Amino acid sequence: AWLEERVERDIGRPTDTELRAAVDAIAKRLLVEDLSNGLPQRIRQGEAADRPQPSPRSPDARTGVG
Repeated sequence: AWLEERVERDIGRPTDTELRAAVDAIAKRLLVEDLSNGLPQRIRQGEAADRPQPSPRSPDARTGVG
């Protein structure tokens, strides 16, 4: 009886190789979607946000006005 329950529980579970292949396929698909939906632009925007911005109290280096 326990063997039958175990077999029923395990039916439909992918093997490690099948699971790894499915995960790889999903990861590649998500990467392609990100690249085609503007990921590089979002990264550039994030890099710009990481740069230090001039303090509103300190003079702007370009204009000398604070």
